[in-house]
Amino acid sequence: MITVHELSMGLTGAWRLARGDRAGLGYFDASANGAIRSFYAALVALPLATLFLGLDLANQDIDTPVAAIVLVFLLAFVLDWAAFPLAVLGLAPKMGFEDHVLRYIPALNWARVLELVVLLPAAALGAAEVGGMGAMFRLVLMMVVLVYHWFVAKAALEVTGPQAAFLVGLNLLMGFIISLWALSLIR
Repeated sequence: MITVHELSMGLTGAWRLARGDRAGLGYFDASANGAIRSFYAALVALPLATLFLGLDLANQDIDTPVAAIVLVFLLAFVLDWAAFPLAVLGLAPKMGFEDHVLRYIPALNWARVLELVVLLPAAALGAAEVGGMGAMFRLVLMMVVLVYHWFVAKAALEVTGPQAAFLVGLNLLMGFIISLWALSLIR
């Protein structure tokens, strides 16, 4: 199980990176064990992601049983957390950042927790149907999150800006495909 120290270090590192401070990378365990243990961030993110899903589905007319929605959501959640890091591990030798990939995975995982914290207010506005403000606010925050992920990739992997942008785009595309698949199962 995750320790309070690991939780504190992960969230502090993610927060420092969000402020543009590359020293935030020093808060993550860049070993293979550290990369694996950083997936405990998913357990921290799960309640936030569940709330996010509830807000997203609040105003939609869905006849699917709740148990089926929960099962699909959990499967999509696990796929989303695992697919991109696995892709990065495969791309690392081809893109020349294999020496830094174990530093990137923990940084990415903890950044995803912070991402949910940032996007939740926009999801709440969207669920409240505040005259399009929720959608606009969510779009702006999503752009901020994408820039954050770009910085995390660029700093942790020591890659060029375009390489970091490619990785952020790939992550976004993979997440979008997983989300579309999950939505197709519950509608």
